[in-house]
Amino acid sequence: MAMGERGEDRQQAVFVSTSELGSPGHPFYRAVNRMLRDAEFDRFAEQQCRKFYAEKGRPGIASGVYFRMPMVG
Repeated sequence: MAMGERGEDRQQAVFVSTSELGSPGHPFYRAVNRMLRDAEFDRFAEQQCRKFYAEKGRPGIASGVYFRMPMVG
């Protein structure tokens, strides 16, 4: 085989879709998400943070997601 050439063996995909994993998630986080959804937390966070959004530029992370991230991290 010449330098730089590869045979049939190719590198496998690096990323895996979460739908392929088949995990339903942790019961605690499912319960927290259900509670926040029922309380319309995303709408509340969006309204409270609206004044801090820039008129132009790249869109930010959704407010509800932004406040959930420290819980997961």
